[in-house]
Amino acid sequence: MKVLFLANANSVHTYKWVNGLLNKGIEVLLFSLSNPTKFSYNVEIQTLGLEEKAVKDSEGSPKKLKYIFSLPKIIKLTKNVDIVHCHYASSYGLLGKISKAFSKNFKLFISVWGSDVFSFPKKSFLHNILIRWVFSSADCITSTSSTMAKETQKYTSKKIEVIPFGVDTKIFRPSEKDRKIMEKYGIKENDLVVGTVRNLEPKYGIEYLIKAFKILITKNVEAKLVIVGEGSLKTKLLNLVKNLNLEDKVVFTGFIDNQDLWKIYNILDVFVMPSVEESFGVSLVEAMACSKACIATKVGGLPEVLESYGILVEKQNENQLAEAIEKLLLNPQLRLELGQKAREKALREYDFNKNLDSLIKLYKNCVGK
Repeated sequence: MKVLFLANANSVHTYKWVNGLLNKGIEVLLFSLSNPTKFSYNVEIQTLGLEEKAVKDSEGSPKKLKYIFSLPKIIKLTKNVDIVHCHYASSYGLLGKISKAFSKNFKLFISVWGSDVFSFPKKSFLHNILIRWVFSSADCITSTSSTMAKETQKYTSKKIEVIPFGVDTKIFRPSEKDRKIMEKYGIKENDLVVGTVRNLEPKYGIEYLIKAFKILITKNVEAKLVIVGEGSLKTKLLNLVKNLNLEDKVVFTGFIDNQDLWKIYNILDVFVMPSVEESFGVSLVEAMACSKACIATKVGGLPEVLESYGILVEKQNENQLAEAIEKLLLNPQLRLELGQKAREKALREYDFNKNLDSLIKLYKNCVGK
């Protein structure tokens, strides 16, 4: 079987899917609008040569018309493939839809990722019509969560298959605290550590976590806060920490490679996902797989992922966040119990190899191989 991925080559999810399929003996080609800079692939890659920022800035705008220049390359790549799998309906999905008009020999898979169904169709009447038009040619549509599948169903009558962004539960697993990591970030053996792993962007609500942490410190709850990630809000968040006099309590690690993230999760006592918007929440699953007691906001797919195996709070509510964090920090037995149950759910529903097998089964059922 031969599959052409139309997807962002700089996404860790693309990287995982491509490598996973290769390891299962499936031939994969990859087309990306932007050049790969974060990952090195062992597959043929064609690109339009755009910078990743330019791709993000054009989402939902007329600037997107420049994507059309990639069609000759894509149409050529589709000639001898069984499946064209588009990751993100409103960009790569559009390219896949148009390509299918030139070659009907392949099956078209479209995977929705989040804003392509939660916000893109709501921009205007034309955006709504466009997303419906894209879905009309899909042979299979997949979503990472039931919540997002329900949202997608507003724009198509076709069945939506749910296949989560799984994690490697052999990498993301409970382990001893890494002393070098603790020393690097000034964390002592007996420190209670709260942490989050997310891009420093408005929709991920990191400022509410920082404000919640200030409430805890004011109540004399001793702890450290570790924030992993980079993004446009970094300077603003650093200033917030300074203004709240938390500089000796809060650590910004910057970007950490996915293969090393498990070390961070395993120095945490409590993991927090304070998102304002969220379609799925892979870092939440990673923390669960590491048996961490987790707190998440009641947005998008997060309640579906965490269920009763952690604490759910309202978004943009630092007081509820502070209460939940305090409850877990002061109750080690509860942290242990929730962490164990979270790990069990991660193994049961979000193991990457199981999710990969589900995708391959869909491929085979669709093409009859």
